[in-house]
Amino acid sequence: MFCWKDSIHRLLKYLNLPSAKVALLIGNSEYKNLKPSLRTPINDVKLLASSLKSLDFEVILMGNLDAIGMERVINRFFEVLSKHPDAYAIFCFIGHGFQHKTRNYMAATDCETFDDGSLEKEWFKSSICVDLLVKMAHEKKLDHLLIIVDMCLTECNSVLDDDRDYSYCGHHNPKSHILKVYSTSPYQGSHEYLNEPYGFYMKHISEHITKDKPIEQLIIDANSAFCQRKIGNYQTPHFTVLGAGPMKLRTPAKEKLGWCKLLCQTK
Repeated sequence: MFCWKDSIHRLLKYLNLPSAKVALLIGNSEYKNLKPSLRTPINDVKLLASSLKSLDFEVILMGNLDAIGMERVINRFFEVLSKHPDAYAIFCFIGHGFQHKTRNYMAATDCETFDDGSLEKEWFKSSICVDLLVKMAHEKKLDHLLIIVDMCLTECNSVLDDDRDYSYCGHHNPKSHILKVYSTSPYQGSHEYLNEPYGFYMKHISEHITKDKPIEQLIIDANSAFCQRKIGNYQTPHFTVLGAGPMKLRTPAKEKLGWCKLLCQTK
């Protein structure tokens, strides 16, 4: 016998599914000007990619991008997502980073040394501010974005200012659910194992992110497990939540986008 109630329930459940599940993971290790060299970022993004693929995410890995490359792929990432605003989107960066006047920056491979106050503003041009991702998510009206950054948040000593505009007041999307996950806390470094292929933090994230729990709880569990280790005395992960909404990474998507092809297409 046909049951309208069951049909409506199935329809509503389908309508609440994300249109797609996509991830862009960037690992930078080969820097021209910044020291020390990094050993684990490429392995770390591969480890995270494996976990996300087990959840049926479409994943693209990028490695050792300069400023032009990072800007181009990030712009394309949000351009594609603008056509699928209800997708589950994940962006991850692993590499060198720094904090400057409360803002956090992901360093491209051609980033200039940023602890010299005599330098001009060129180093800002070779780094991407995390706040830019939040601004673009609001501008493109995205419903769900998980940002994971595994990098140092030590303070930059430069007296210069970044005069780029990161405000999204004119594009605020009240439906946006954005999580910013950091491997460490402000003014702290982010560390690697000396003789291990993976960094401290990504091993925990990659393990916990596959569990069938809301994303906030997954991050809490990963951070708690991390802080129980000795490294927790020197590196304290944290995260912030902007907006709210249900996001369980095991939730199936309505379709596959052909993410790799879309991201690599030119306008």
